[in-house]
Amino acid sequence: MQELLPEEIADNNFEECISLCESAIQMFRDLKRMHHPVEVVQMHELASQFLQKGINVNVIRVPDHES
Repeated sequence: MQELLPEEIADNNFEECISLCESAIQMFRDLKRMHHPVEVVQMHELASQFLQKGINVNVIRVPDHES
């Protein structure tokens, strides 16, 4: 991004600038979605407590289109 964007701006290729920025936005959203270590630890602890009480806990994922 640091290398490509200045070159595209210098070439007045603003459509490519927009495309690069949109790609970066999506990558940052994906990184944000993947980086929740505190919540993951808390969920693991809760699941372990339920399992100790004999309650089976399954993982349910949110579909990509809703996130």
